[in-house]
Amino acid sequence: ANNIFIQLLFVFVLICNGFGAQQDINALLSRDVVGKVTPFLGSGNGRHYFGGQSFAGGNDSPMWPIGEQETLGITHAFFRDGRARGEGIVCDEITGCGHSLWGWEFYRNTRILYGEVVLNSTNTVQPAPTSLIWRPDRIVATYNVNGTNLAETKFFTTTGVFLSIIEVTSVCHGCNPALNISFTGHSYVNTDKLPKSDPSSAGTPPDATMSVTRDATVEAVSGLSCGGSTCSAVKVTEHGTSYAKPIDCSFTPLPKDVSCKARIGPMMYDGMAVVVGASTDISPTLTMGPDSEKRQWYNFSTIIRVGQPLVVGWAQGDDAAKTVSQLQSVLSVSAAKQALASRSAASNDFFTTAVPQFNVTLKDTAVKTTKEMVTWDVHFGEACDNPLPQYKWFGNITTLSECETACGQDAKCLQFQMPTKSPFWCAFYNKTTQPQKNSQFNCACRGPCPSPSPPPPPPSPPPPSPPAPPRGPNDIYWFGWASYWNLMLMADLAPFETVRHAQSAPNNFLGLHLHDTYYYLNFVSWVKPELHEEYAHGNLVMWHKARNSKMMQTSSYWAHQLEKATLPDNMGASWIASSTCGELAYLVEGAWNIYTKAPNQTYLGLVYDLFHATFVPDGGNITNNTQRHNWFGDGKSIIALGYLEKMANVLGKAEDASQWAQLLNRSKPFFTSQWRQCGMLWGCTLGDLKTFAAALAPEPIFMDEWSDISAQDWISNSVYGYTPPNSSYGAPLLAFPLNASRDGPWTAHTTGTAEVIEGLFRHHSDKYAVEATVAHMQAMQRDFGFTVYPEAWDDKGGLWGDQWYLWGVPLGVVLHLERLAGIQLDAVAQDVNATQPGILTVSDHIPEDWDSVHVRIPREGNQWIDILVERLGETAKKITVAGNTLGALYIQPWLEGGTFISAQPQGYVVNTPRGHVSWTFVNKDAKSQSVTVNYKV
Repeated sequence: ANNIFIQLLFVFVLICNGFGAQQDINALLSRDVVGKVTPFLGSGNGRHYFGGQSFAGGNDSPMWPIGEQETLGITHAFFRDGRARGEGIVCDEITGCGHSLWGWEFYRNTRILYGEVVLNSTNTVQPAPTSLIWRPDRIVATYNVNGTNLAETKFFTTTGVFLSIIEVTSVCHGCNPALNISFTGHSYVNTDKLPKSDPSSAGTPPDATMSVTRDATVEAVSGLSCGGSTCSAVKVTEHGTSYAKPIDCSFTPLPKDVSCKARIGPMMYDGMAVVVGASTDISPTLTMGPDSEKRQWYNFSTIIRVGQPLVVGWAQGDDAAKTVSQLQSVLSVSAAKQALASRSAASNDFFTTAVPQFNVTLKDTAVKTTKEMVTWDVHFGEACDNPLPQYKWFGNITTLSECETACGQDAKCLQFQMPTKSPFWCAFYNKTTQPQKNSQFNCACRGPCPSPSPPPPPPSPPPPSPPAPPRGPNDIYWFGWASYWNLMLMADLAPFETVRHAQSAPNNFLGLHLHDTYYYLNFVSWVKPELHEEYAHGNLVMWHKARNSKMMQTSSYWAHQLEKATLPDNMGASWIASSTCGELAYLVEGAWNIYTKAPNQTYLGLVYDLFHATFVPDGGNITNNTQRHNWFGDGKSIIALGYLEKMANVLGKAEDASQWAQLLNRSKPFFTSQWRQCGMLWGCTLGDLKTFAAALAPEPIFMDEWSDISAQDWISNSVYGYTPPNSSYGAPLLAFPLNASRDGPWTAHTTGTAEVIEGLFRHHSDKYAVEATVAHMQAMQRDFGFTVYPEAWDDKGGLWGDQWYLWGVPLGVVLHLERLAGIQLDAVAQDVNATQPGILTVSDHIPEDWDSVHVRIPREGNQWIDILVERLGETAKKITVAGNTLGALYIQPWLEGGTFISAQPQGYVVNTPRGHVSWTFVNKDAKSQSVTVNYKV
């Protein structure tokens, strides 16, 4: 009866909190990116779109600056299905066919349909949008052209055709109601010269450009009918050759007959049909022909009026007739609108049925926003020259960051001072004065401290608009799944690109990267079990294909690399990169986690074969004294051995399992001995945040106490450690400590931060882990209010590099789901008292500004596990679980560093795990439960 009551209660709670009806995630993520971020969409089958383009900033560029605004029409639609990494396709025994270290950003040279508006005899070339709304399923641009307003909706159809629906929404007073819109575009040509400083360019002509022969043709496609009306198209057949650089001259040892010099091969689009069209007859205005660089241009114009939308579109493929047919089928206005509805439904169906549902309710966003905006002007070796006595004084303050926190929480505190040597204290002032040199003190002001009177300043510009309030955790979480939806690739291109997989970034890191794969495995493991083969297995299946490729089996170059368990760092349809990566061991844990959420022994056998073939020394003895990989060199490596043992046991390879266990036991002392080898930390590489990912290893390999010391002395330290003192430098956590001599980009990035935070959570250094997670979340939203997943942050605290990097998901999705909401699911493990396998754990770490978090986990069939973590006031918490399909349920509410008072029901254990109260339920009691805990913080 109790279980039935809990399930009925949960139905009511879910309806009240938005889970009763299907959420519209596309609408939830809608954001205006005009002037901020270049919008990106992907089709999932190799067709991609950038609306305008941004350029990678240098050390002094705080953001990825927009160099070309989106405009009317279709700017940079491009095709990349893995057949080529760059612009030229050449073959060799090391890389196969299609690899190049040049030309990754070839989309920049595409020009599909650029619009120009003629209104009342006034030409407006490439009008810039007044708003540019991005959603996962579309881009909506609005334009004001001399008082006349247009709206444009751009999107991919489910078949990979890119369409734009253009409508006139209002006409300026006295203006001609008919607008003439013309469009221009051309075939692919890259006139950039080869980099002469690159040794691979040696021997090429002095004026050599990336595009060599340029033999594209262009022709009109006549006789089309779209929805019963006449429509038109232009077909470009791409032909030509380009330079490729498959191997860098620094790579060794190269076989004697393999050169590192640049070579000429077919361009990446050679033989493909690029078809553009419109939902009206363009033949009377169509002009075509080459320019001096042998680009094949096309130009046409048409009339558009209020109530008469225009559709223009792009399609690209190997089969010209099929490509024309795909475009023709959606080129009418009615077909285009239906295609948009289908695309929106497909994306929202994935978001709402295939992945965990997640919804956070915040307590008080106003307080949160105020805290985020506090910045400090710290003057080291200077005293606060304040004639007023302090109004508050603390004698138990030990670090500058504690002073900042205490002062920041007191609205009266405008300036504080503390000594540079023990005994430490902190004095608060409600007035700011100019700091004076004094080596015995440090002085800090909320905002800039007063300075000597400067010359009169010039007139001030108008004050900037206040920053948009941050959208919070829901936006961060769902943006991760939306990014994956747009970046995944299913090319169906033999021999390697035959499975769906995640890609990293659209600017220049499309394809599959070995390093990046590590960050995606736990993420995709949460997809609905029936969809694992489609969405979760591909990244590892691809690497199995690469490991068994002809290149890796026969080339002396790869024979040398495999002696070190080193694989290519990237791969595509029929090529592998010549650059290498030795991080395959890092993928073992994620591979196992995919299996535990949806057990599939065929999959497990394949990935175990990949790991066994790569790691086991010659002769087949796993415990050989000469190992291909350094298993005790970092936390991700040492834990891999335990998971390899588990895989072998599941697959019935008992001898292998025994040897992996022996190798782990042999490696443990070498790993553990590195604690305090060079001070109060693990290892001797203090200059890199990833050193602290050693905490990914469990006790007793890495101790809880060591995690606390690492967090307190180094990770959370804002004077010499890895936490920036304010938002004007990098982002939490810094990739390098504050006392390191380093500047420029890559001051911080999400991936290193996420794995270090995960290590802290594993050892229940929970307070530090939550603070770091929340601080990084805020950095993802501090520039625009909405979420971006940047490649990195620079030394000015600005976004740097690609703004659509899937690197955001280990923190934006995985840590939100597995650590803040606290959900772990293992369908393989079995509690000793349970009669069936599977353990669901809810061990929350909800931040102080979260009032509740609701999660629904998709399981087999149409089953969902419902989980609600909610606060009951400030010092009580309730966790409710309904519909658990696994044999055991562990509920472990976090005490937030406080003191336990009471809990219900009985049968709990306090401080197991550390800082939590825990219950264990098995069999029928595990299906639905509710617990409460009271504590004092």
